Amino acid sequence: MAKLTFAKRSFSAGELSPRICQSRTDLQIHGHCFSGAINLVPFSTGGLSHRPATIAYPELNLTSDASRLISIYLVDDKHMLLIFGDKTLTFVLVDGGKSPKVIKIVKTPYSKEQADQLDYAMSGNLMVLVHRMHRPYQIEIATDGPDFSPMDFSPPPWLGERIVEGNVVEAKLTVTSLISEENYKVVSDTDVFKTTDLGRRIRLGFLPKAWKANHEYSENSYISMGGKVYQSVTRGITSDLWNDKSTATFIEDGSISWKVVSSFQQFSFSKKESQSTVGDISPYYVWGSIVRVLSNKEVVIGLNTAFIIQDNQPIVHWNLSAWGQKEGYPEHVTFYQSRLVFSGTGTDYTSLYFSEYGKFNSFSASAKYNTPDYLEALSVAVTDDIVREIRWIAPFGTGLLIGCDSSLWLFCIQLDQGFNFVLRKISGSGVSSCSPLSVGESLFFVCGAGRRIKAIDGNIEQGFRFTDITQFVDHLFTFRIKQLVFQADPHSIVWVIDRSKPSDLRGYNLLGCRFSSERETDFAWHAHRISTPSHLLSLATSPSLVRGETDVWILVARPDGASDQVLLERLGRFHHAHNCHADGAVLG
Repeated sequence: MAKLTFAKRSFSAGELSPRICQSRTDLQIHGHCFSGAINLVPFSTGGLSHRPATIAYPELNLTSDASRLISIYLVDDKHMLLIFGDKTLTFVLVDGGKSPKVIKIVKTPYSKEQADQLDYAMSGNLMVLVHRMHRPYQIEIATDGPDFSPMDFSPPPWLGERIVEGNVVEAKLTVTSLISEENYKVVSDTDVFKTTDLGRRIRLGFLPKAWKANHEYSENSYISMGGKVYQSVTRGITSDLWNDKSTATFIEDGSISWKVVSSFQQFSFSKKESQSTVGDISPYYVWGSIVRVLSNKEVVIGLNTAFIIQDNQPIVHWNLSAWGQKEGYPEHVTFYQSRLVFSGTGTDYTSLYFSEYGKFNSFSASAKYNTPDYLEALSVAVTDDIVREIRWIAPFGTGLLIGCDSSLWLFCIQLDQGFNFVLRKISGSGVSSCSPLSVGESLFFVCGAGRRIKAIDGNIEQGFRFTDITQFVDHLFTFRIKQLVFQADPHSIVWVIDRSKPSDLRGYNLLGCRFSSERETDFAWHAHRISTPSHLLSLATSPSLVRGETDVWILVARPDGASDQVLLERLGRFHHAHNCHADGAVLG
């Protein structure tokens, strides 16, 4: 009797490039692959599963200009789907296994094209949305429903000292008059302002002046005396003689109480009037909004009511806010160590702005006079001669990964020995503008011209490892990648859509990759067709407890006569009945 051997075909490697299959450069991978299969998901065990069909929800009656889909997980198996259209935002609630329903529609400043370019970040019940043409907006999920509104910053991020349109302007500003109780006229000795500065914030730095006898001071006024800087705790009038107490933190002076906030090197001083010093005294700052632009040299500013201006001397320490109608607004946003982080604008394209710790709407870097505080806001810049722009920012391990057009950087705040931060270049390869995706301990990102995907894992101590996820499937990526989403259950799959259109006559419009962050080489690609000639606009995922899976939501444009009908669809559940095992062959 002949000896027989039973061999089972394995498809664990997924689809590979036909060129690899023909050349057989890697026999092991070649023996576990397939080519040209549609709507099949390969398992690491070698078998295949049919992709579930999609379930459409036409009763939502979405507008034909809907183009962007974002999901927010709430509580108790509820999540919210945000559907952006042309200057509209539709809130869709998904409650457990129930059908989704529209609960609110609001107006937005974003056009259909701009909605596709939105970047967002989520922390708790707060979502922050940014676009380079509009001020940042926020979505707060409250008990009475979601609220969409512009963010208010007190204060916003500041440009460097005397920076105007990317250049240093050696201008001196003077507060010339009080127009009303809170409005002041500010005059520059050279051109600084423009009509588009209306509504922009400005910060003025004043040097503490010498103490004056029998003089009225407001609360929070600053003086310098005896090698120290004092801040008034109360409003009042000083005495006729300075009562010097070198070791005292608080000093009673007439009807005013002073507290010491800083010290500097003292040369000489007079108890009766002024003083002379060597060394630098740090300025104290006040800020407000530009409420009227009178000319290129004159503006009217409205001050915060907590600030007092008591000095009409020329001001050399001043800053304009980083955002404006001409300067633009941040294009990227994320949260990092209880701070809100924005990228720079067109005039400071390599900058990053970090809010105060735990205060997402405050970017004050000088909350306390001349007192460094690791809780205060900070700003950093990627200092590389060939970096032209930051394309995304994303938390990674204990740091913040910064994807640039020509390199990849890691930023870390370290509190082990005081307050320090490290900015390190970890790769000389540029990234695409497609938002990255966190999968376990890895971060997926699109690199180069936008048609290759890499995964990075590791840390500063042990080094970083890059894995080219698309190295064997170049034939699938003939267009720039548009979006990546991750389905964790029941199978670990990264779903990908690109910028192709139905008119491109391609056999698939959705790509998937089985990936395991625990096994670096365990990834397999598969292609899918969602009822062509439909156009996949956007993807989103959210966990579903009642279904025991990660829901995959798809925004689909389907032909409907002369126009397209945009539908919200959900990928159905995976069932064992969908599984098909590889054929066996008897070999002699």
